[in-house]
Amino acid sequence: MPIEEEKEYTSKAALIVTEDIYKFIRRNLRLQHLDLTRCNLSQVMVGRIGLGVKCSQSMMAVHFTDNPGVTPSIKAFLQVKLRATVPPEPTQSITNAFIEEEADLKQTTS
Repeated sequence: MPIEEEKEYTSKAALIVTEDIYKFIRRNLRLQHLDLTRCNLSQVMVGRIGLGVKCSQSMMAVHFTDNPGVTPSIKAFLQVKLRATVPPEPTQSITNAFIEEEADLKQTTS
């Protein structure tokens, strides 16, 4: 759904709350971490809050996991705007080492 159409479907109250979160992020001098996981945020809302993060002096991390508005296009938009880095996919060797370590831990506790 294009962003302009999505604005029509996002409630006025949701947009007001989004604007309040945006202002809070921009003005707060100590906020470093914000977890908005599973908040049912639309693409418009994720983008607006993300722009607030750009203006923040202290923000280190914001999480938008499991929100319908987190699309490949909004991810690309925010990565450019925030100059963000994408964490690398775990390599097979790291994953295997973790699984082996977890198995060893289970064996020692059994």
